[in-house]
Amino acid sequence: TMASWFLEETDDGGKPAEDALQTAFLSVRDHEAVLRGLAAGGPGKGGDENSRLESLPSEFAPPVSVRLAPPERVIALDLIHTGRDQGQIKKVLAVFAYLCDEITELSDMAEGDFFSELVMFGHPPVGEEEEEGGGGSLPGGVLEEQLGRMLPLLQELSNFVERCHAVAKNLVQQLAGLYSGGLGGGPTGNPSFGGTSSGVNLYRSTFQFVHLPPVVAALAKLLATLVALDACLERNEKLAQAWAGYKRMMQFVRETPEAYGSSSAQVSAFEKLLVRLDQTVMRGRAFQACVEQDYETATDHHPDEPARVEVGGNPFVLAEVRHGIKAKLEKIGAAVGTNAETDERHDLVGFTALYVLFRRLCPAREKPEHKLYAQLWALQTKVPVVPLDPGGSVPWFLPDFLEAHLGRPDSPGPAVLEAGQTRQGRGSSTSGSG
Repeated sequence: TMASWFLEETDDGGKPAEDALQTAFLSVRDHEAVLRGLAAGGPGKGGDENSRLESLPSEFAPPVSVRLAPPERVIALDLIHTGRDQGQIKKVLAVFAYLCDEITELSDMAEGDFFSELVMFGHPPVGEEEEEGGGGSLPGGVLEEQLGRMLPLLQELSNFVERCHAVAKNLVQQLAGLYSGGLGGGPTGNPSFGGTSSGVNLYRSTFQFVHLPPVVAALAKLLATLVALDACLERNEKLAQAWAGYKRMMQFVRETPEAYGSSSAQVSAFEKLLVRLDQTVMRGRAFQACVEQDYETATDHHPDEPARVEVGGNPFVLAEVRHGIKAKLEKIGAAVGTNAETDERHDLVGFTALYVLFRRLCPAREKPEHKLYAQLWALQTKVPVVPLDPGGSVPWFLPDFLEAHLGRPDSPGPAVLEAGQTRQGRGSSTSGSG
């Protein structure tokens, strides 16, 4: 047994537990020695003054950071146990679990691979602003050269945005197929979700009375990632300037491709790539394109399954999304500014974007619910601004975002800030609200 294992003695008279403790103690002691060496002068530098950690400028980030998110080492399917008679429910939970995991990975990828590069493009290194003159302006042609070296990253970003669009569409269709109420039209690749008698019975027996807030929250998180990418692109004026200059430069390359070591066919293919990047990334419309895509056309559907998925005309799935938005807005309003606040401010970005998608999915003949929109609009008094990137240099303003996509509500109330005031005089409000 486990208890006897700790008490058993080894051949040399010791005990396994004592040996494990001694090994851990030696490991801690060696690590402390390494840390003392770093503080004293850095590894292999012999205490050189230039290698001391204390000599780093204050504008540099700390050399050590802590990642609080625990890595998941268990397959999601192994965590789902519904019994032998509940195979359909297990299939539903597995689909949503994997979609939520992929959205988490996409969000981490955007924050780790794209945000900083988009924000810092074109900015000279620290200490070189005065050398280059003009408040940090770069000589002619340097921005275009930097953009040329950045094209592989932009291509990866374009693929990333398209994947986000596909995942958002898949998740919406999965929800629509589950919350169908017998309307039919299950999503692609899931004959058990709606459109069949088993799918209808599953909804009526189980999910008619069940909400899936983690799934709705995952969709909001994905949309928030697209909003942040758009904001990073729009915020960096040098990136837009370099992109415009690079496209002008391509006009000369098109006229005389041989002078640049290329051919007409290669230039034509390269220009098609630039057009694709311009449409998917550089216009800053990744979120808008996600909202405006067709959520009712099934992709790669089985011949025996319907080619369309009922989303806009499905009151059950719209009610589920609305319930998720309303419940989250109530939690955000109650938590912001209190000791219980955690990530509610960043959650507001995603659920505001989700509300824009919700309005887009609703039938045009239906009049929007004023109460829910007014509740969302009024949250600007508690959350006037939200930083979107890790460095806090890309702000997001709730009323500006809503006006750009939905317009103002009919009667926002006397406590609501005017949209024209959103970018002025809000520094004290932000710091004062925590």
